[in-house]
Amino acid sequence: MQLLIELQKIDQFILPVNYNYLLQSMIYSLLKNKEDLSAQLHERGYQLEGKHFKLFTFSLLQGQYKMQGKRIEFIDKVRFEIRTIDQSILLTIAESLSNLDELRIGRNLVKILNVKIGEKELTGTSYKIRMISPLVVRSTDAETKKTLYYNPFDTEFHSRIIENFARKYQAYCHKVPTGRFDIEPINFSLKNKFVTKYKDYLITGWKGEFEIRGDAEVLDFLYQVGLGEKNSMGFGMFVIEE
Repeated sequence: MQLLIELQKIDQFILPVNYNYLLQSMIYSLLKNKEDLSAQLHERGYQLEGKHFKLFTFSLLQGQYKMQGKRIEFIDKVRFEIRTIDQSILLTIAESLSNLDELRIGRNLVKILNVKIGEKELTGTSYKIRMISPLVVRSTDAETKKTLYYNPFDTEFHSRIIENFARKYQAYCHKVPTGRFDIEPINFSLKNKFVTKYKDYLITGWKGEFEIRGDAEVLDFLYQVGLGEKNSMGFGMFVIEE
């Protein structure tokens, strides 16, 4: 399930280049009307073996902009999308937005132009996709606690992204997935590397195009919750290339 939001600046709309945290904070603020749901997402999520999965993702802001050093200024209108497998999350956000004319993102007030609920479902078994928010695949060294980020050419990239899907699926569906899933980069370049900061630490992800193959249920699940890790921080959203 998807929520498509169109916004327009009122005075000025300027954000730091690394604005994922501000968008995430805005989303959580829209869930405050249902404190139990907000607490579940923010503090617990869907749990599996000590891991917490929020099972929603969101895009970066799509619209015309210009750079001002380490800040980004949006010129007029922007589009923004939230996706989730949990309808209660999306419906709560949509209800909150229906009661507002304006929205605060960071220090900016923006006008809400349009809010639309989408129900796009993937029914095919193979798609060419493009990442509209970076794809993050990583691990943490047990001894040094250092985070290692993998690119699509690394041998562990493939196994870790499939393992991540299986954990998210099991946390939500309470069963081990039986459907298959595979992913392969298309015309990939290291220029697709995307490094951003979330709060005080750096995150490395990847833009670009991929082919995903597998059972329709699996691919649709990934479309709704996002590929890879840190989805609820605004990573792993993709669109289908027609």
